[in-house]
This record gives sequence, structure tokens and C-alpha cells, in this order.
Amino acid sequence: MTSIALITGANGGIGRETAKLFAANGAKLLLTDRELAPLQAFADSLGLGPDRVHCLAGDTASADDAQRAVDAAVQHFGGIDFLVPAAGNFEFQPTATMRAAQWRQP
Repeated sequence: MTSIALITGANGGIGRETAKLFAANGAKLLLTDRELAPLQAFADSLGLGPDRVHCLAGDTASADDAQRAVDAAVQHFGGIDFLVPAAGNFEFQPTATMRAAQWRQP
């Protein structure tokens, strides 16, 4: 049975390497990231056909975008076996200078 992985932040370091591992082990991939073009370029570099990988742009901090990703995985592949929440945001600056809104940012 083929596994299905939904990977958020799939064009970033951890998400990208995790996607490569799942692909190498035969999984079908639903990849999400904020920018579709670079995500699609990465997916193309995996050498998998549309029956094995599907890309979706979105911000998983948005409940609507997260639901769209789940719905797409179900529609394209029939479900989700693994969720890899690799999307994230990090600002390089001293903690003491961060604004309150930055602390609450998903």
C-alpha cells in the first residue's frame, strides 16, 4: 500500500528534505508552500508524475488554506497517512526588540 504524505512548508529546508525521503520511499505527496512556482519547480525536480505529487499554494496559518490542503489530498490521493507540519516563520532579531504582534504571529 502506498503512503500519502501532506507536507507543509515543502519548499523549505526541513519540508524539502522530508519530501525527498518520502518520495524515495514511494509515497504520494501533497506539497504546500506560500509560493506555487518555486514549489512546483522543486516537485518537478523529484521526477514524479502527477499521480505521485500535487502542489498547492497557501498559508497553513490560515484555517481555510489548511482545509484546502486536506481537501486536495483527499481529492487527489484518497486521504492522508502522514502530516509533516514543516511550515514556519522565524525572524532574526534580539528577543527584547520583538513587537507583541511578532510573538502572536503563527
